[in-house]
Amino acid sequence: METALPLKGLRIVDFTHVASGPVATKLLADFGAEVIKIESRKRPDLIRGVGPFRSNRPGLNSGGMYNSWNTSKLSLTLDLSNPKGLALVRKLISLSDVVIDNFSARVMKKWGLAYEDLVQIKPDIIALNLPSHGIIGPHKDYVSFGAELMGLSGITYITGFPEGLPTGPDVNYPDYIICYLSAFAILAALRYRKKTGKGQHIELSQFETTTSVIGSFIMDFILNQRLPVRRGNSSPVAAPHGIYRCRGEDRWCAITVSSEAQWKALCSAMGKPEMAQVPRFRTFLARLKNATSLDSIIEQWTMERSAEEVMEALQKKGIPAGVVQNGQDLLQDLHLKERGHYVELSHPEEGRMLYQNPTIILSRTPGRVRRAPLLGEYSDYILKEILGLTDKEREDLKKEGIYN
Repeated sequence: METALPLKGLRIVDFTHVASGPVATKLLADFGAEVIKIESRKRPDLIRGVGPFRSNRPGLNSGGMYNSWNTSKLSLTLDLSNPKGLALVRKLISLSDVVIDNFSARVMKKWGLAYEDLVQIKPDIIALNLPSHGIIGPHKDYVSFGAELMGLSGITYITGFPEGLPTGPDVNYPDYIICYLSAFAILAALRYRKKTGKGQHIELSQFETTTSVIGSFIMDFILNQRLPVRRGNSSPVAAPHGIYRCRGEDRWCAITVSSEAQWKALCSAMGKPEMAQVPRFRTFLARLKNATSLDSIIEQWTMERSAEEVMEALQKKGIPAGVVQNGQDLLQDLHLKERGHYVELSHPEEGRMLYQNPTIILSRTPGRVRRAPLLGEYSDYILKEILGLTDKEREDLKKEGIYN
């Protein structure tokens, strides 16, 4: 039931675009927050123009990433280069709890919407800035996407194969760190406001947040002046540890052995219990030293079986193992289906579309997903029902191109 949603009654004015900010506000919207996404027809969210698109038909409302990252929100289109558009967004802020953006530091200041301006509009407002490099410092006006953040933070440097180039993961990994910390920061500030009546300013530098996840490598250099090496799929703390080819075209299974009990169980599952006592594999350090030959032996076994058979056989022995799944595998995954991970919703332009339900499951106040909004879909509703504009006022604004 909508009344059971834990964040019902919370209103967020959302200036974010692409992923890091939109995913943060999506998390809150799926649990009942009224998230009003601010865009303009001249400059919609950049991710609206990025696929995948159904049947390769591009459209501002049909992109897979946009629809995935903006569920349960409302969309308001305003021209913020016009003083009347800015006046409307200020009025909306006065009726809201949270303002969030992920622009470079200069943008909100240019609009007169920096934190010092926002507290004049609503003294107890909570404002979260997500600039690439923070709002102070010599690089405060730098801009970046996930690829640059992974490079700057050191993630790209440590990702790849030993003799190869730095690669970095294909997915924009920083966005999925930043979004959860952003949602957490907003909830923490809301709790503080509930206790004290005071809002606050939250600054979350995307660069610093991404750098924080490789603290162990920084510590290693501080203590030992040692730079990390690219390890491919191997690990310094587990052996065997890798991705192993299985029967069929491009089929693989990931396997990790991190204890002696798991090592013996793996040998047993492979039908080679005696291998556990072979001197070059008997101890962890010996397996680490001889990882290449060990991987070859394991792959001879996995190639005779499907990835699913390998996973099931090893999981029964208590060994972490997982099929390297592609998109088709994930849609057919019986475990995800049984848990109700996927939900099909009706889209006005694309028909039935598949969405993913919230992965955080609250027993008493579960979330839900509604489809992502069309560009400007809720403009009339917001201007009329929330801001109280008359039909004539809205029509005049529309004629001036301030909203549409």
